[in-house]
Amino acid sequence: MATPADTHRLLDLAREFAAEVQDVLNKTVCNGAVVGAVVSWDRTSKQDIVIVGTLLDGVVAQPVRLCLGRERPKCWLDAQYRCDFDDRGRFLMVVSSYFGIYAPDGVKTLCHYDYERNKAGYPAAHLQVAGTCPALGELPGKRSADELAKLHFPVGGRRYRPTIEDMVEFVISEGFAKGRDGWGRIVAQHRDRFHQKQLSALVRRHPDIARAVLADMENSA
Repeated sequence: MATPADTHRLLDLAREFAAEVQDVLNKTVCNGAVVGAVVSWDRTSKQDIVIVGTLLDGVVAQPVRLCLGRERPKCWLDAQYRCDFDDRGRFLMVVSSYFGIYAPDGVKTLCHYDYERNKAGYPAAHLQVAGTCPALGELPGKRSADELAKLHFPVGGRRYRPTIEDMVEFVISEGFAKGRDGWGRIVAQHRDRFHQKQLSALVRRHPDIARAVLADMENSA
């Protein structure tokens, strides 16, 4: 069972992570976005976890304006993560995440990217898109043409799933939001950090493969 000291350490790690998310938003598409971290009791696991999210209202994230000044935003985005320790109790692990992209009113949803660790029934990492699709009504299955939003499109799996950096690149590239000068460099730096963390997690889980690859590199040198 987690101790108060464990919870405090988890919250400290989550706050560092929240600062990274806030940094990438404010250096690319936002002006003064706030990303926080709070402790929450998880009824499923019956233990404390930490919620990280944009403009947290209690434990629920709220959309932030994607604009660089005081003009009316053309797009909104929210991000929320449920975090815990990894299996070894040392590193921060994302148990689930949600990224939503919204119309100028901040309410209508364009799409959202979801991830839920060990989810059964559909892909753990997936994309859902609002809208209608005539082809969907003609395909076998139970979905009608206006139920596109109920489809779960798989996107990359657990390790290399979409990140907040991908959301930033998407809204800028599609013209939904204007990016600051140098936004591409910031996105690349933060994305590289994420990939390094995921690679480290893979090495910890599969050290035999890591040793074999290093040995092969040494023999080939």
